[in-house]
Amino acid sequence: MRPSKKLKDKTKITYKPDYEGLSINTGKFNNLGVYTTMLKPMSGQIKALLTYHSRIALLMFELHLPVTELMPASSSNLDVTKFFKQIKEDLSSSVWGNQKHVIHFWAIENGTSKNGHYHCMIGFSSTVRVGTFYTAPSTFAWELLERRWNEISGGSLNGSKCHIVNRSNQKEFSDAFEHLSYICKTRDKVFGTGEHHKRYSASRLKHNKGTIQLSITDHQPESVKDCVAA
Repeated sequence: MRPSKKLKDKTKITYKPDYEGLSINTGKFNNLGVYTTMLKPMSGQIKALLTYHSRIALLMFELHLPVTELMPASSSNLDVTKFFKQIKEDLSSSVWGNQKHVIHFWAIENGTSKNGHYHCMIGFSSTVRVGTFYTAPSTFAWELLERRWNEISGGSLNGSKCHIVNRSNQKEFSDAFEHLSYICKTRDKVFGTGEHHKRYSASRLKHNKGTIQLSITDHQPESVKDCVAA
């Protein structure tokens, strides 16, 4: 039986080193596939966030479920949804500067673990204190993410990196997107199984139409490109 057009659309893959002018990670020899259907909403949400804030922070991390019990993906997806909802509620409080515009993206991977795990991104204004992850204990935004995931699921969070992107700097955006595109890789992702659960999901922040778009250029003053979670 031929795969349906709907499935083909969901599993459209690219091996090119770039996507719509942004660098993506397809490996040194361009032999690692990346789902374009995931790249599109991810880049769209980052662009939307940049219409509200001229400087943003993009954090990449993994969410792991407890290994003691088998959990269906439909149930773990609910935990991930609950997690991002709680984080957005937290960030909207005065403690975190009343952040109203927060974006996210996640994709589930099966791998070899019993419950699989999630590769995630969250983005917000760079005014939020990101803190550090590879210390004991983690601090500020990293601590919030780690604590909330453990409270909701009993699982653990592995921080990766934080990128700082200025609205007018295309190179910063492209460098960050190359790293984040790893979330969209084809390896360890399974489509077409007949199971009715999401394999990935993105926030739905709308563009701020009142923002005057600045011209994007590579010739910008040097600035902090990324803040490593360490």
